[in-house]
Amino acid sequence: MKKMMTPIALLLLLFGTSQADQHSAESLLNALRKDLMSLKAEFLQYQVTEDNKKEDENTGRVWLKAPDQFRWHYQTPMEQLIVADGKKVWVYDEDLEQVTVKAQNNKLNPIYVIINEKLSEQNYTYKLEASSQGVDWISLTPKDDKAEVKNVWLAIKENTIHRIKV
Repeated sequence: MKKMMTPIALLLLLFGTSQADQHSAESLLNALRKDLMSLKAEFLQYQVTEDNKKEDENTGRVWLKAPDQFRWHYQTPMEQLIVADGKKVWVYDEDLEQVTVKAQNNKLNPIYVIINEKLSEQNYTYKLEASSQGVDWISLTPKDDKAEVKNVWLAIKENTIHRIKV
């Protein structure tokens, strides 16, 4: 009988921890979004190789406005501008002197995790991954297995986003 109680107690402990993590992640995101209508930031974007080296480094600026508008301006190494108005996305490639226009699909875009509470709740699962030195790391995983982006990580400190990993 004792052996049967241990796994059940362990399951209850894990379930309780999972619920607490979920609640904490939602609380942190709600606090972050409470008065968030727009934001702007400079960014450094790169890919990490299997041997943990940075490649394809880009820099630029981003502006977001809730619920679904953004301007993403790559400045280096090649200039590119992406603008979305909630219905369409325009991509201007300066090098090619070309504009591409397509319908805006808000559902799984990681940008909307930050600015659109409704879309992120419908399409992502939240989890508090770690807390250290005043920084809380939250992972957001798409509910759709076919999503191109597999995880979005937000580093939140004092209700401010300090880092985003996609």
